[in-house]
Amino acid sequence: MPSSVWSFREYTKGTPIIRIRTEDNSITLTLKAGGEAHFTREVETIVSDAEATSQIIEALSMHEVMEIDKTRTTYRCEGFTVALDRVVHLGDFLEVELLVETESEVPDAIKSIDLFAKQKLGLSTESIENERYDTLLEHTKS
Repeated sequence: MPSSVWSFREYTKGTPIIRIRTEDNSITLTLKAGGEAHFTREVETIVSDAEATSQIIEALSMHEVMEIDKTRTTYRCEGFTVALDRVVHLGDFLEVELLVETESEVPDAIKSIDLFAKQKLGLSTESIENERYDTLLEHTKS
């Protein structure tokens, strides 16, 4: 997070987020920019040392605001990515994702995801949780 953001409550939509993800034997550094729920630009690269990467980020006057501990199992089906997440302190979630190239494709992608979730997974739109895990975790602290 930029150095001007000292707590999660001060974070505003559109603020770039940097994430260090350790998964299996791989460490990924990700920049998330844009902040829209359905369309976020992500730039990722593989790094070899999470601790050194964290120190570099801190040297750039950025700091950790939140840690999310989750286990994810990912499947691919008919062009969709289906992720089953178990998030510590929150529970279990299912995420369906369809990657698009431009923001103008988002409305059609959302319709396709909703149809896939209903027809293939038996889910209703009433079961949708639009908040991000960081927001949900922050609410558990309140």
